[in-house]
Amino acid sequence: MGRKVCISSASRISPHREDRTSQLIMDSNETICVHLAGRPLSNAYTAVIERANDAMERAAANINFRENQEKGCRGHFPAISVGISSGTGNSRPHMLHVYEDQVSILQELLENKDMLRISGYANSAFKEFAPDLYNIYRTQMDEVTKGDEKLMTPYSNSAFACTAFNFGPRAVLSPHKDHLNLLYGCCSITALGNFDHKAGGHLVLPDLKLAIEFPAGSTVLILSASLTHYNAPVASEETRRSITQFCNAKPRKGVSNGQQPNENH
Repeated sequence: MGRKVCISSASRISPHREDRTSQLIMDSNETICVHLAGRPLSNAYTAVIERANDAMERAAANINFRENQEKGCRGHFPAISVGISSGTGNSRPHMLHVYEDQVSILQELLENKDMLRISGYANSAFKEFAPDLYNIYRTQMDEVTKGDEKLMTPYSNSAFACTAFNFGPRAVLSPHKDHLNLLYGCCSITALGNFDHKAGGHLVLPDLKLAIEFPAGSTVLILSASLTHYNAPVASEETRRSITQFCNAKPRKGVSNGQQPNENH
């Protein structure tokens, strides 16, 4: 007997489209706020997802996670973000800190051809979903990195400044908004692992009173700074990991004012 999905904040459960085509979801103001990008039609992409999941599992087994990486504000599972960001008190964009003994392992993930394929698909979906916003991301990332060889986006084919690896093995995010992300921007989420997507792992959007079946291999783009979101648990014998690509707001604030932060933005 299958497990029942119990998601108290959702009044509707949206089934996964078996034809893998994309869908757009609007809020009550008819603003498009979610793009269910599905996955490529090629059956070879299944192997891409499986290998990427295996790569994350191997990386997690070899990483010496620190306490602040194992229990974050979004859930109790190991996660590491890499890429370009800007924190309080910093006058210019900078690379997110990574512990020295983790660098080579994370670099392997960033150079992994399957991860690059996933990043490329998410970016293609982003460009299709919001071409003007995508062009802003690309242009402003080019400006941020111009003249500073130390600043690099995680993937060469990506308009996103950062990538977060949620290693799991059962990555269950708590309800949250990504307040540090670009307010009008979006992030991409790609699910990995081995789980029954009809029984768990749903993407839950309580503001829209919606839970969405989110199988491994699928990608979704959401307005993560303005929409509360989380995912439903999976069974103890199952695994769920995810890759999130996003942009911290502050590098873009700097671009519009000669790369210097402006608190009036």
